[in-house]
Amino acid sequence: MGLFVYFFAVLTGSQLGYVLSMITYKKTGSVVTSAAVFYAAVILCVVISRLAQRDTYKRIYALFIDESRKADFLKKCESELQFSCDSILKSKLSMLMCEYYMRENSDIKAHAYLKKVNRFKQFKTFNRYFRLNSEIKLKYYVKSVYLNVCFNNIIDAQGLKENGSWFFEHYKDSEYSCEINSVLGMLEYAKGLYNEADRYIEAALDSCENISKRENLKLIKAKIYLKTEQAEKAHRLLERIIADNVSENTTLASKELLTKLI
Repeated sequence: MGLFVYFFAVLTGSQLGYVLSMITYKKTGSVVTSAAVFYAAVILCVVISRLAQRDTYKRIYALFIDESRKADFLKKCESELQFSCDSILKSKLSMLMCEYYMRENSDIKAHAYLKKVNRFKQFKTFNRYFRLNSEIKLKYYVKSVYLNVCFNNIIDAQGLKENGSWFFEHYKDSEYSCEINSVLGMLEYAKGLYNEADRYIEAALDSCENISKRENLKLIKAKIYLKTEQAEKAHRLLERIIADNVSENTTLASKELLTKLI
């Protein structure tokens, strides 16, 4: 929905405002002031543009949920994001693009679109227009907090945590417990709240069944030990991670950290 729609809305609203003034004059004999015509035109313009926005979003959303039309969705969505003048529409479409790239495991692109979502309307827009179940909403918030922490956008990550607090609380004892606690632990660690971070990481370790992910959580635990001046505990834990050698990346990171300790 580009400039054409807005020009159409303005012209249509102005004409309807003029017609309204003529009808009022014929029915009541009173002359509608230019100010009244102006306000009527503005209201009509807003209504027309909102209806056009809603229709545009519905058509693009239909492409979004159709697995066979990914290319059409990307083409149409990117075009609207480039040429649309409607900030609300662009915010909602950016959220769809973020979800699309999260599903495609393209974190950098997902984060780029996440930053374009209106922060103050994000939670309201998400719940109103995202036709997804609660588990997918939970995954959205977990992934979004994680991405922002990785990119050092701590304020944005904290805002997403607060917006998604209901989901985190509701699912904290579910099969998603490890994922929730680990990402919240990373956030508290990034904020410098190491005691809170330790509490979340411990909870994540208690519920984590994935061996590779457990090793990564142990590495975060070792970093917390270092930040809280428990170097001996950190040293022992890092040696254990290296000895187990479960994950190449985690083992390499542990070796680098241990080298700094020695």
